[in-house]
Amino acid sequence: MSERLDRIEAILERVAQQQEKQSEEIDTLLGVVAANEREVRELTDKSKYNEQLFEIIRAEAQADRDETRRLFNDAVSQMEANRAEDRKRFDAQQEVIQRLLVELVEMNRDNRRLSDRVGRIEAS
Repeated sequence: MSERLDRIEAILERVAQQQEKQSEEIDTLLGVVAANEREVRELTDKSKYNEQLFEIIRAEAQADRDETRRLFNDAVSQMEANRAEDRKRFDAQQEVIQRLLVELVEMNRDNRRLSDRVGRIEAS
């Protein structure tokens, strides 16, 4: 009977050692799971932060694009207004030149008439 008790004790000893080993392995696995959960939370937080940064940068880029478009349109409008003003000035200058040329032609005609009269007076 003693032999049988020794075997039972040996089996119980092995079972106790296996349970202790399994218990340690379970504790190790729980530690690894906890570490993985922490890393997943950190990655999720970083992902949310990166998404927020992306949205901020995208909104700023859109605002910059809108501002650039507005400035470009303002510059084009200003150039068109300047061109219209320059055209008005050019037309006014052309009109003045045309009036001066008409005056010059009339003065030339008057000088010829005067010269012709003087010539006739001198000839008579």
